[in-house]
Amino acid sequence: MGWLDRGLARISPKFAYKRMQYRRAFEALDRAQPRGRRPGMLLKRFYEAAARGRRTAGWRAGSGDPNDELRGALETLRNRSRDLVRNNGWACRAVSIWSAKTIGTGLQPTLPTGLSRSVEDDLLDRWDEWAGTTACDVEGRHTFAGLQTLVQREVVEAGEALVRMVFADDADLPVRLQLQVLEPDHLDTHKELSQSNGDRIVHGVQFSRQGRRVGYWLFEDHPGARTISRARRFGRSRFVPAREILHVYRTDRIGQVRGIPWGSPVLLTLKDFGRYVDARLLREEIAACFVGFTHTGEPPVAEPTVGDTAVDSDAIMEFRPGTFEDLPVGREITFSNPPQVQGFDEYTTVTLRQIAMGFGIPYEVLSGDLRRVNFSSGKMGRIDFQSMLDQNRELYLCPQLCAPTWRRFVETLQISGGGRGAPMRVAWTPPERDMIDPPKEVPAVIRRIRSGQMTLSEFLRSRGIANVRRYLEQRQRDDQMLTELGLVLDSDPRATAPAGGGGVGGARDHLEGLLHRIHGSNGVVPASLEGETGGS
Repeated sequence: MGWLDRGLARISPKFAYKRMQYRRAFEALDRAQPRGRRPGMLLKRFYEAAARGRRTAGWRAGSGDPNDELRGALETLRNRSRDLVRNNGWACRAVSIWSAKTIGTGLQPTLPTGLSRSVEDDLLDRWDEWAGTTACDVEGRHTFAGLQTLVQREVVEAGEALVRMVFADDADLPVRLQLQVLEPDHLDTHKELSQSNGDRIVHGVQFSRQGRRVGYWLFEDHPGARTISRARRFGRSRFVPAREILHVYRTDRIGQVRGIPWGSPVLLTLKDFGRYVDARLLREEIAACFVGFTHTGEPPVAEPTVGDTAVDSDAIMEFRPGTFEDLPVGREITFSNPPQVQGFDEYTTVTLRQIAMGFGIPYEVLSGDLRRVNFSSGKMGRIDFQSMLDQNRELYLCPQLCAPTWRRFVETLQISGGGRGAPMRVAWTPPERDMIDPPKEVPAVIRRIRSGQMTLSEFLRSRGIANVRRYLEQRQRDDQMLTELGLVLDSDPRATAPAGGGGVGGARDHLEGLLHRIHGSNGVVPASLEGETGGS
């Protein structure tokens, strides 16, 4: 209290008291303002999350760039994520879901329209010989769809994957190009320096002065391999041009050079949840070990000994189903009644929801728990998850893996004298998307096609059919075969109406022609079939 306050307190204590109250209130408002405010602006608006106080005490938030924050943390995150995938069923399930739903049986190229039939057939045949067999894999074990699955699993589990494109020396290969999938451990994370030509290296990735990737610094062998010599394990990394490497990862922040495991936000939650389940199991095991306790109500007596060995005079009784035990006089038995743990199901549900959200997967898909799901909520969850799948395919998987592979495939063909007129850019068709309610969705699709809102090619691609022309040609051959054999199927729209009855006009003529060939009649439809052909 200053001299003025003391003087006012002597003259008017009530006025001095109110003056001090208002001063304390203004001081509290001033402390609540974020740093950097202008003096005198005590009542301006601000973000509560930026205020300093009890609610934000201990909240440490760094301001480093996305690459600085990964220094010293990337390897630990990757190792812990792999450990959970190996030993935690929920983490393993999350990785498998993303792989199965994103890749399925593989993303297939769809050639643009306008190509000549000879060019299209030649390209597709060469692609099937290369990508549809293990000829595309350096190890000779996977097709291109299998390599896509490996890459997607590694991206979710470890955050990123490397694919090296190798020009093969084997002349027997259909295309002298092979792919080698590498774990991100091969990338020298500790390689951080600036080159004399102005290039800079960040986490083992070298950039030009303009910010373009020019190469990667890779170890020849996996740093964690025990079968290689110590000199090779700790040897120097060597520069590999960016043209030979595909670096596949999801970019979460602008300027992010390396990818992080997708489950990073919930790694601690997964670990704690596993410990909780183990502790619950241990508690139940301990409780099951003690069925009951016997007592006589008398003070304990020292155990008799034989030499230095104590003799157990009261043997522990063994309980078996259907056993009646005669107890000595004065002996009573008290059964164990361990306390029950409440709220296990509620805790498990809430925790699994948090884990599912951390991985970007619907809870019902991760857990398989459909007790609280109805048709509407299940459909909304599937639609939301499908949007995330489409986004991941179109924004990182196709541009970083599929499209560069196709370009190198065409370039390799052209080097060998083939691939003339081949496009460098193609669309990629994802696997078939299952319908949630086919009885309602199929009529809706038919109406969209008939009204011009969707083409037949677009619908077929949504069903996982990459080459529409080959599909339609196959359908034409099937229809011709049915006609030649004189077969009429309910699924044939040329001969039957959607409700299962016969069509009119051309459908009736079609049936009459079939009947004429089968029965040798004059084309007159029998009376028994009048209702089936829809009449005149």
